[in-house]
Amino acid sequence: MINREKLASIQTMMRKGDSPAETLLGMSEDELRDLRDAINVLLPEDTVANIDLQEELVNQYRKSRKLYDDVLTDPEVQANQKAQLANSLVAILAQMKKMQDDLMRDRTMQAIEAVLIDSIKTLPQEVRDAFYEECEARAAQAGLV
Repeated sequence: MINREKLASIQTMMRKGDSPAETLLGMSEDELRDLRDAINVLLPEDTVANIDLQEELVNQYRKSRKLYDDVLTDPEVQANQKAQLANSLVAILAQMKKMQDDLMRDRTMQAIEAVLIDSIKTLPQEVRDAFYEECEARAAQAGLV
């Protein structure tokens, strides 16, 4: 839950143009996340194009992990509900792993592309022209252009 006293302090500081950093440093991680969630509710809705999916996935993992930690030792929560939450965490971790793998593959492909371009630049002009013509033809066959 958000500490109303600290929130009021932050609001006062921001109205004066001061930074609320010191007050924020005194808040717990849970209070900071609750504050972020409350702020996000007040902000305009994001579109898919400007949502940072990586950040959202990490936030979802943190929230799910906190919920799991909270209910793990709660005797009133049924075992199957705990198992469902654990499965959700595993699924989120799998998505995060896939995202990391995709990012690494993209970076590798960019590096290969840069090496290829630098290598092509060292070739005689007529060989470069023939290479580019062949690439354009094959790209057209593949439906890339």
